[in-house]
This record gives sequence, C-alpha cells and structure tokens, in this order.
Amino acid sequence: MHPATSPTKVRSFESAKRWLTNAGLATLWLVACATLSVHAQTPRQTGELQIVNRGKADLIVAPAQPPRPMRPLEIAKLEQASAGAIQAPLPRPLEQPPVAKQGQTGMVGVPARPAGPTQSNKMKTPPVFLAYDQTDNTFKMAKDLPVDLRRVAVLPLAWEGSSTDLSSGGETLGPIWLSELIKTKKFEAVSVSPQGLRSLTGRLSWTGAETLSADFFDSLQRVYGCNAVLFCQLTTFRAYAPLAIGWRMKLVDAQTGRIIWAVDKVFDAEERTELNRASQYHMAWPWGPHDPSIDWQVKNSPRQFGQYTIVQALSTLPNRKEMTKVSLPATDVPSRRQTE
Repeated sequence: MHPATSPTKVRSFESAKRWLTNAGLATLWLVACATLSVHAQTPRQTGELQIVNRGKADLIVAPAQPPRPMRPLEIAKLEQASAGAIQAPLPRPLEQPPVAKQGQTGMVGVPARPAGPTQSNKMKTPPVFLAYDQTDNTFKMAKDLPVDLRRVAVLPLAWEGSSTDLSSGGETLGPIWLSELIKTKKFEAVSVSPQGLRSLTGRLSWTGAETLSADFFDSLQRVYGCNAVLFCQLTTFRAYAPLAIGWRMKLVDAQTGRIIWAVDKVFDAEERTELNRASQYHMAWPWGPHDPSIDWQVKNSPRQFGQYTIVQALSTLPNRKEMTKVSLPATDVPSRRQTE
C-alpha cells in the first residue's frame, strides 16, 4: 500500500505546475512579440519580390536573395531564342528621300534639281576651292577666269621709294615680265606706257595699294577697251648672291572694281629648294642633260633667276576655261596718238 499524500504537498505541486505553465505562456508570448517586431522591420517575401512597409504604402523592390539556378529546360529555350535573334533578317536600310519634281522647292526654299539618271550610292565629295591659299600667298575669286574677260590693260611695273636696287631691277625685269605674261595666253595683254598712264591718271605708275580716283577704271576702259586692269609691283630685288626677288600682282575687274586674282610672294635663292627649282626650270633637268653652267647662272644672274620667279608667280593665275572670240570694232583698238 502506498502511503497517503498529504494535502500540503498536493497544493505545492499544483502551484509549481501552474507557475511553470504561466512561465511557458509568458515565454511564448515574448517570443511571438519579438518575432512580430523583427518581421515588421524586415522585408517580407511575396513570390519573387520583396514588399517593404514604409507606413502608408508598400514599395516593391528587387529580390534580396540571389536568383535560383536555371533549369535545363529554361536554358534550352534561351538558346533557341538567341539563335532565332541571330538568324532574324536585318532591318532594311534607310531609303533616299524622294527627289522633288521640277518646279518644286526643297525644305530650304531652293529650287530642287530634276531627277537625273541613276547614280551609284557612293557619294563623291566635290573638291573644296579655297579663295586664299596661304602656302602660295595667292587669292583667286574663282578657279577659272570670267568668260567675258578678253582684254587686260597691263600697267607699267611699279616699285615704292627711290631705291637704286628696285629701279635697276625694274628696268631689268620689266620686259621679261611682260613677255612671260603674254606667253600665258590667258587674255589679250595691252601694255600701257608710263606716259599714257600719266595723261589719264596723272602718275607714271600705280602699285594698286593707293587710293584710286573715281574715274580711274573708266578712263582706262574708254581708251583701251579693257575688261580688267593688271597691277604689278616689284617689292624685293637683291642683285647679289644669294639672289632675292619679290612680286606683288593684282588683277582687278574694270567694271566692278573687284579683285579677280592677287599674289604676293618673295623668292629667295638662299633656300636650297628654291634654287634647285630655278635650275630645273632653266635646263628642264632631270629630263635633259645636266649643264653645270646653269647652276652658276641661276645663282648669280638676276635675269635668269628673275625669269623663274615671274613664271612661278604667273602660274597661279586662274585657268582659262573658255575663250570667246569677238570681233572688236576699230574704235576699241587704242591708237598711237591715244597711248602717247
């Protein structure tokens, strides 16, 4: 037989059991509160996205966890899609805008040219024409001379100051300059004598840099029937080695007063390249036999070196695209009495 349990022990056991139950419930309640608190502060997962509570609204952000590895079936589908994209036809090239019909105007208001024969798709860039060439220090209003430019009044060779070198150089190179100008066959060159120029303008020579009178070109046109006037100035003349000769030429339209062509350059024989070019010009070398005396003449003769400089300066004249032959009346040809 078991001894009877006292009522005191039974009450103590029930109290302990009740206390443990209450403690367990309290612990569970604390754990639940802590879990809810942490869950409220961290994003909760919804499918593949995260929803973060920010008070009034839920913001959808990128998944925090790394993406799951792709399955073999998904990899195969992705490869098929990539192959289809590679084999897909390329987009067609841009078509040329339609050419406006004759009489219509383009977007900028310029009359459009009529459609011509079919041309290749490759566009050819036209050459760019620069009016001023810095390397040669020349100016051209156009690549070609005006079609109606037939006769040019060539003024006497001029120079500034009373330098003995320039005056002797003018007397030496003046006839050569006029002869080489006629050889170009760009226009009909009519030489104006110093006396005839003084009777018309009051001066024996003009460099082209002075202030001209209002009837300067009109008087030359009336007497010589010229379309343009050519000014020529000798700027540098060194008659001893190393030789140096400078030219300043200007072709001016007699009707409008606009400059058609201008050149300003100094040729210095001290530069070896310039001296070699002068030697090649006089003996056509290396195509012809080499003559050692030519080198000495070019180095020491102002006439030989001066002829080369004149030809080089005149070579920058605009081209003669077309020469119109016109029968001039007898009144347009200057008479001996008018030029004297």
